[in-house]
Amino acid sequence: MTEYSIKDLKEIGLKYYNAHEFTEAAKYFKIAAEKGDADAQYSLGVLYKNGLGVAQNYNEAVKYYYLASEQGHAKAQFNLGCIFENGEGVVQNYNEAIKYYKLAADQGHVRAQYNLGCSYERGRGVAQDYNEAIKYYKLAADQGNIDAQFNLGALYYNGEHVKQDFNESIKYFKLAAEQGDVVAQDKLGVMYSIGRVVKQDFNESVKYFKLAADQGYAESQFSLGLAYKLGEGVPQDNKKQCIIFNWQLIKAMPMLNII
Repeated sequence: MTEYSIKDLKEIGLKYYNAHEFTEAAKYFKIAAEKGDADAQYSLGVLYKNGLGVAQNYNEAVKYYYLASEQGHAKAQFNLGCIFENGEGVVQNYNEAIKYYKLAADQGHVRAQYNLGCSYERGRGVAQDYNEAIKYYKLAADQGNIDAQFNLGALYYNGEHVKQDFNESIKYFKLAAEQGDVVAQDKLGVMYSIGRVVKQDFNESVKYFKLAADQGYAESQFSLGLAYKLGEGVPQDNKKQCIIFNWQLIKAMPMLNII
C-alpha cells in the first residue's frame, strides 16, 4: 500500500465509510489507529462494535475506544460509558459508565450530559442527587437535547424532589414541544385548556393538541376532538369531532382476521 499520512488515511477511510464500503474503511482506519490517531481508533471501535467490515467484536471495540479515550476523545468516552452501562460484551458496570460519561460530559458531549442527568435522577452508579441531575440536564438542554428539556419540565412541574417552579416547567416543556416532543405538546395543551399554571387560553391549547395529534398522539387527538365538540379555541364542528373520534376508534380496534 502507498505510504499515506495519517490525515490521508483518515480521509480515505471516511470516504469508504460514507460509501458503505466498510471493509476498505476498516483497513485504512486500522493503519491510522496503529499510528496512534484517536479519531481512527474511535472509528475502528465503531466498526468492531457494529460488525461493519469486520467481525463484530466487543473486546476489540472496547480496546480501540479505550485507546481513543485515553487521548481525550469525547465520542469514544461516551461510547465506553454506553458499553459499560448496557453490559455489551463487558460485565455491566455503572461506576465505569459514570466515569466515562463524566469525561465526555466535561468536554460538552450532550448525550453524555443527558445520561449523567438520568443516572443522578435514578441513583444508578452514583448516589441519587436531583441537584446534580438538574445540573446535567440543563447542560444538555442548553445544547438542544429534547429529552433533557422534557425531563426538566417534568421535574419542575411535579416538584417532588426539587423546588416546584411552573415558570421553569413551562419554559422547558415549550423547548421540547418546539422540537416535536408529543408528550410535552400534549401537556402544554392540557395546561392551557384548564388554565393550570398558565392563563387559560383555548387557542394555545388547540395549537399544542394539533401538533401532537398530527403525530398520532391519541390523548391529544381525543382532546382536539373534544375542543371541536365544545367549540373551545376552534369553531364548533361536530362533524370534525366525529371524524377525529372515529379515527381514534379505528386505530384502537384489534385487527380482524377476515377469511
